[in-house]
Amino acid sequence: MLDSGFGLYAPSYRGYAGSDGSPTEIDLISDGREHFESVAGRTDQIIIHGESMGTGVATAIAAERPETGLLVLEAPYTALVDRASEQYPWLPVGLLMIDQMPTRERIGNVQAPILIVHGTQDVVIPVEHGKKLFERAENPKEILIVEGAAHNNLWSQGLWPAVLDAWRKVNAEG
Repeated sequence: MLDSGFGLYAPSYRGYAGSDGSPTEIDLISDGREHFESVAGRTDQIIIHGESMGTGVATAIAAERPETGLLVLEAPYTALVDRASEQYPWLPVGLLMIDQMPTRERIGNVQAPILIVHGTQDVVIPVEHGKKLFERAENPKEILIVEGAAHNNLWSQGLWPAVLDAWRKVNAEG
């Protein structure tokens, strides 16, 4: 990223990697708002990039902030509750989960261009989640399904060139 001329702002989530607090949906989104404000005070060209768990937060913030330049979702889920239901079909997870992170309900409110990147061999979050989000997203949108890629190797399978291409398109149209 830095070699491509971009800056990088990558805070850790509360409750993770030495950060204090508990990672609730409300608190994570609140943190995302604060982080966006911090970056927005320095530049008006912002790419919000969420990976895996972070795709729900990234989508929530992009849905609230129409000045987002590009939303990149790397191995996204439709909702945490959907993924939990897939893994535990015998449990009433919809009734049990407090933090459901319904990305599928928020993505239609995103006004920024969207790039979804997902691997066909992702066993953590199946590629169908990315495809379903793509269907619900408004234009402009792109999806890159990477044949043979898993959950954690999308960077080595062409994710960054796809982001650069999407960013060029945004700036050519804008």
